[in-house]
Order: sequence, then structure tokens, then C-alpha cells
Amino acid sequence: MPRTVWAPKLKVDPAPWQSWLVQAAPAGHEARLTEVAFSPGGDLLAVGDEHAKVILWDAATGAVRMVLHASGGSVGLLAFSPDGRHLAAESGSELDGQSPHTLTVWDTRAGREEIVIPHRASVPGAALGLAFGLGRPLLAVSLDDETIGVVDTRTWTMTRR
Repeated sequence: MPRTVWAPKLKVDPAPWQSWLVQAAPAGHEARLTEVAFSPGGDLLAVGDEHAKVILWDAATGAVRMVLHASGGSVGLLAFSPDGRHLAAESGSELDGQSPHTLTVWDTRAGREEIVIPHRASVPGAALGLAFGLGRPLLAVSLDDETIGVVDTRTWTMTRR
């Protein structure tokens, strides 16, 4: 019989071949959930919603570690840095398509914003991908205007390529 593991208000049954049966939705979110990401070490689960809230859960106990707020709109993408110290979120309005989308990066240990970078959005969900560099201090964001934003995580500046 498989053992049951408790994650953030989620009762997870690790069945063979690593398929998981989620038996309940996480508490703390009043809005539709839009994105999830595990930290590289597997100790944190980040859950984003359509009201720009990101909750970091302790994956072992289900306890809320911290609640973060993106700069606006629905959280569309989440990514942890390879060391798990930073969490990036892309968010923006899905309602009017005119509101600026933003990239927000937090320090997951201190719970503080490192940087908020607005970027041009021609349609809702303008960022299509988000990834931290392995072994390099970079964060890449692919945008719907066929450009890539590259953030230097030492200076928190973004350039377009």
C-alpha cells in the first residue's frame, strides 16, 4: 500500500510511476489557481493565482511559509532559481490586454521583492516562458513580440535580445 504524503493542504498519494492523486485544493487562495512550481530541493511549493497572490508552502508539512504579492493581475509563470533562493513570477491583466505585465523576483529566504520589471504586453499572457540560468546569474523571459528579455541577477537589469 503506498504511503500518503502531506503537502500544502494537498493530500497526495504517490502511486507507482510517480503519478499523484490530488484530493483537495490548497487553502489560502480565494481565486482560481494559475501556476505552480516546486523549488529545486523540493522543500517549497509555490502556488500562484489570478489575483496576483503567490503562496509558498512547506512541501513536507503543508504549512504556509510566506505569502507574496505580484505587481498586478494573474500570475502566469513561476520559476525558482537553481539554488532556490529566488522565485520569479510573470503577472499581468487578463481582462483588458492593455495593463502592463510585470516580472517580479523575490528573495525566498527574506520574503522581500528584489525587483519589479514592467514589460510591454501586446496581448494578455505576453510572457511565454521563464527560466533561470544554470551556473550563470541570468533569468530569461520569452515575450510574445518575439524578443527575449535577459535579466542579470547581480544587478537586476533587463535587456532585450
